[in-house]
Amino acid sequence: MWQREAFEHYAGRPLVSEAAERAHEIIASHEVSPLPDDVVRHIDEVIDAYARSVGAPADRVPWKDQAAQ
Repeated sequence: MWQREAFEHYAGRPLVSEAAERAHEIIASHEVSPLPDDVVRHIDEVIDAYARSVGAPADRVPWKDQAAQ
């Protein structure tokens, strides 16, 4: 939880600056867990269905090649 110190510690420093600094720290240190395989397959199926519905050529599916690596 966010703990605030005594007012004197923050004198002259707006809460917005402190919040922005903390947000940057959280974003910089956050690690995203990989998606489960079934979710990745479902996303690929949705993208494939859309690509086919708009007439995209089959060789224009670069994310599948990258995912296999």
